[in-house]
Amino acid sequence: MNLDKILKLVNQNNKFIIPKNWAQGRTVYGGLSASIAYQAAKNELQTERPIRSMSCNFIGPFKVEQEFLIDTEVLREGGNVSSVQTSLIQDKQVKVRAQFVFGKARETKISVDNKILHTMQVPKKPSFMPNIPGLTPKFLEHFDIQFTDGGKPFTGSKKDHIYGWMRLAIPSKSLTHAHLIALIDAWPPTVLQKLRLPASGSTMTWNLNFVNPLQSFSDSEWFAYQAETLQYSEGYGITTANIWDSQANLIAISTQNVTVFA
Repeated sequence: MNLDKILKLVNQNNKFIIPKNWAQGRTVYGGLSASIAYQAAKNELQTERPIRSMSCNFIGPFKVEQEFLIDTEVLREGGNVSSVQTSLIQDKQVKVRAQFVFGKARETKISVDNKILHTMQVPKKPSFMPNIPGLTPKFLEHFDIQFTDGGKPFTGSKKDHIYGWMRLAIPSKSLTHAHLIALIDAWPPTVLQKLRLPASGSTMTWNLNFVNPLQSFSDSEWFAYQAETLQYSEGYGITTANIWDSQANLIAISTQNVTVFA
């Protein structure tokens, strides 16, 4: 089941099952969880408004091949901004909870141009992450990921960053912010490259802010990605990432709090 089909299910049902080809270890891939939560929240809007930010908390193991319930609540819908909360519930427990802020564009006297740039070239002959049975997460079959700098997981790299490009493996009929949310989280935590042996890890919280969310993208668009480790100690770390479209326009800024069991 591809991403388009899952998002269609969100539009039609508040209960369904995620197949195992979206697994990240024994749980549902976090980017898909957040994407489902976003789509459900967007469906609650009375007035069409673009997403401005997302704050997602991955609370407990959200299992594949097991039914779950989507619960949404409009916290406030004002004249300019709407706040919506989505909970994904399984075994009568909240597994994922996310809050989304949607805001319409307004006239303003303030204008600050983006100064965050990159110099990476769009891939011509991409070389993707290898599929290693038992090690490469199943969900990666849905995405094309190319590293341009930084180490792959468990290579003993001394670097603290990961740079590269990403796109959907199967182009969507209409690439939306739900697709972007699922895509952006596909990268491994920047700290995993420092290990030489496999170890499990997870994202606990994820904040994603969108820049100029009214722009549109091609169905097979490449997106540039540059992530840095800001700090890691006592088993927990903070990473930040910038994301651009293929025309080098900054589209999102991501911050995650991650933990690795090693």
